[in-house]
Order: sequence, then structure tokens, then C-alpha cells
Amino acid sequence: MHLACIVKEALPDQIEQFQPTYWASDELFVDEEMSFYKALGGGQVAKKGLLALGSKAVRDNNRRSKAYIAEHGLDSNLSGEGMILGGLIVLRPDEGGIVMQKNESTFGESHRAPATAGPL
Repeated sequence: MHLACIVKEALPDQIEQFQPTYWASDELFVDEEMSFYKALGGGQVAKKGLLALGSKAVRDNNRRSKAYIAEHGLDSNLSGEGMILGGLIVLRPDEGGIVMQKNESTFGESHRAPATAGPL
């Protein structure tokens, strides 16, 4: 399986700090035109406003993330744009097309493949 990470912005030193620690084994691309994010949003970049940051779901996700970061001795920051929602797309080249897509609807969401999904 080949994995690729797509980020929307490359702030000074961010990629250099992120890639060796969090994404060293596969490719990382900067999507300055936001094509990936537009594909996730059906042609539009999906965004949330500042009020969304106060929701219970976001607070719960932040607590989960902070615990994971502390448990694994990792680092984080609040640099960057931060209001654009991301997601996950799984493609199978031999069949062409999307096998699975998960759009982030709340900041900090993580995705777990269903147990019945089997190997992709």
C-alpha cells in the first residue's frame, strides 16, 4: 500500500519539522491550489468558523489529541490557517476510483476503518 500526505500550506520550517517525525515513510505534497480540499468538498473548500472551536465535539477531540501527544512524547503547535476541514480518500489504482472517502466534519476528527472493511 502506498500512502501520501497532502497539506494545504507550507509555513516556514513546518514541513521540515512535521515530515521526519510524523510522515517519514511516504510522500508528502503541498497543495497550494487546494485541489484535494476542493475534491473533498465537492468543488468547494469546506471550512468552519471560530464558533465551531467551542463545540463539545471539538473540545473532546482536543482532549483526545492532547492525551495522545503527551503519551507519545510528541509536539504540536497552533500555527497555520486552521479553519479548513480535511479528510481521507483511499484509491485503488487497479480498479480506478475511490474505494473509501471520509470527510472531516468536526475539527480534530480521526478516522478508523470499520472492522468489516478488510484489507483495501
